[in-house]
Amino acid sequence: MGGGTARAGLSGDRYQSGSGPYQKLFTWAYAKQRLPSNPFGRVVVDHVDKEEVDDETVVPTIKKREYYLGEARNILEATLDPVKGKVSLHSKAARRWVPWLCAYSGARVGEITQLRKSDVYQAKSQDETELIWVIMITPEAGHVKDHKKREVAIHPHLIEQGFLKFAEASETETLFFDPSKRRGGKRANPQSAKAGERLAKWIRKDLKITDPEISPNHAWRHRFRSLLMNRVHPQVLDGIDGHAPASEGQKYGRVWPEVSLAAVSLIEPYRFDGRELLHRPDDTPS
Repeated sequence: MGGGTARAGLSGDRYQSGSGPYQKLFTWAYAKQRLPSNPFGRVVVDHVDKEEVDDETVVPTIKKREYYLGEARNILEATLDPVKGKVSLHSKAARRWVPWLCAYSGARVGEITQLRKSDVYQAKSQDETELIWVIMITPEAGHVKDHKKREVAIHPHLIEQGFLKFAEASETETLFFDPSKRRGGKRANPQSAKAGERLAKWIRKDLKITDPEISPNHAWRHRFRSLLMNRVHPQVLDGIDGHAPASEGQKYGRVWPEVSLAAVSLIEPYRFDGRELLHRPDDTPS
């Protein structure tokens, strides 16, 4: 890098992941007049929002958006179609269930693709009078951005579709990839991440959802928050989808399973004339 400009051929994604903290530091220092110039001032990163510090440090961005209803329905309906070609049972299961789980939980795709059988269970309500089905999102299974575990109630429509039976019948502890098929590779790109990448490619290539304002997997998370932001307390919403608390005080307290269930149940089920309720033999990895 020279003269404050990223070299040609270095993608925005790679640049952000490698140098994001340094860019923020130098931009802040320059704005506070601690440095004579900002070496990152003309770098363009097209997938993250940046604050406008002054005219020399404006970074053009493409704002990511949620799925519209039609797009969401197109994807979910496509998950019900038989998967053609030579595709592993775990990949078929990921295509069938992961988009639905993202749509109804607001979780990051990697948090879903790393789910294990033991992460699907019944949790007690606050008064211990109810048992509520939840998924546990935990660093024990893989990467979680805030390194904290959280329980998210399973939407009733997922239970209606047979998700619990799918999880129980899985012959591997991991639901959406087979650890025995690991081919080495980098720890930074685990099998769960590759499962998410395959889904994104499927949405882009096969379903033709190519709008650059959409991040194929993350758009579910945007849609989840958009649907609930005016209907659920922000602290509850953050607790369900794993957003960082807005204040120190909001780090206290717990989103009980019955509160989580009431919130996610506000999302109207995506129905397809009962097709989503039909079991397919390849829904369950074995």
